[in-house]
Amino acid sequence: MNHTPRLTELRRLQLNAEHMARLSPFKADREKFGRIAERYRQEAEVLKGEGGPPASSRKSR
Repeated sequence: MNHTPRLTELRRLQLNAEHMARLSPFKADREKFGRIAERYRQEAEVLKGEGGPPASSRKSR
């Protein structure tokens, strides 16, 4: 299954959240957008990992 469009979308959303975190004058907003960016990054990693070997076997190499 090709996840490329979804991965591209997640990376774009991650970058947008990172930019919002960097540009916000409010600490609470920076932290919130940082958490959102991290969540998008993790979701992209999970989706990316579904196409290959399980994560545990990749780490042991």
